[in-house]
Amino acid sequence: MKLSGKQKIFAVISIIIACLSFCLMILDWAIPLNIWIHPILTFVFANFLGFGILLYATALIKRCPAYLFVAAMLLGLAILYILMCIGLAWFYALIAFIVVLFITFVVDYLVVGGFKTEHADNKSHHYKNYKQRIAEKEEQEKNIEKEELPEIKSFKD
Repeated sequence: MKLSGKQKIFAVISIIIACLSFCLMILDWAIPLNIWIHPILTFVFANFLGFGILLYATALIKRCPAYLFVAAMLLGLAILYILMCIGLAWFYALIAFIVVLFITFVVDYLVVGGFKTEHADNKSHHYKNYKQRIAEKEEQEKNIEKEELPEIKSFKD
């Protein structure tokens, strides 16, 4: 499978995010910071934050609402985790999560403009409706010359 230039860049950035998250987890395990709950959760948090930012940027470039939705979930969960780690009450952290989702949905509407479907075939300039295709088929049938069948000689003659 051959990757295009944009896909290679996306893959390289994804690998860098995963490696940095792993390094942060090792650092948190080696030098306890008393901020994070557990090194594995630090790894998950860093991945959520990194991939959330990456998908958010990709969504704005491609104008894709699905990427925006996934980015909102990842960034919202990262913010929820960080607010829980600093000791904020869970309901305030949940409100912050909902605010992040709401802001992302507003950005989604502004960027995509409410148009969430792909262009249909009938929007293409090459599209022909049913009547045009039938008329074209009949015209082709008229232009085809009928072949004359050769006479078959019987063996009785």
